[in-house]
Amino acid sequence: MLNPRRVNEELAIGPQPGVNELADLRRSGFRSVVNLRASDELDQPMSPDEERRLVEDMEMEYLSLPVAVSGYAADAIHRFLEEVKHLPKPVYVHSRDGNRSGVFAAMYEALEQGLTGDAALRECQRLGVDCDEPGLREFVTGYVNEHAGEG
Repeated sequence: MLNPRRVNEELAIGPQPGVNELADLRRSGFRSVVNLRASDELDQPMSPDEERRLVEDMEMEYLSLPVAVSGYAADAIHRFLEEVKHLPKPVYVHSRDGNRSGVFAAMYEALEQGLTGDAALRECQRLGVDCDEPGLREFVTGYVNEHAGEG
């Protein structure tokens, strides 16, 4: 059973859902799904293309935004920030285990609220996201501090 972690009323994060869990998301009122997994990642219950078909068949919007497990890139978070603004809400954002989706959602929330990079790290912690990877803390705080006030 999927247990989405709410960032706010419009955004939730978690691990990759299976077919039944996608249906549960729809029944729970989600209107969009964002997949941060790359098509070549191991242990996927379905490909991003299969997930797109299922999500769209359930009359939800779908966005595939592959983010490499090995690193976060400013262009990926920038695209995420821009695209999520235009998706029907609420949005479920997933990665393999919810860590990447949590980092992106925490950065989104911090920027939407005009918060600092340190506040984004606290949001990661609240969401149960591990930001102790080398370079990740610096990426989160640096990006959020640099782009604060642009929203």
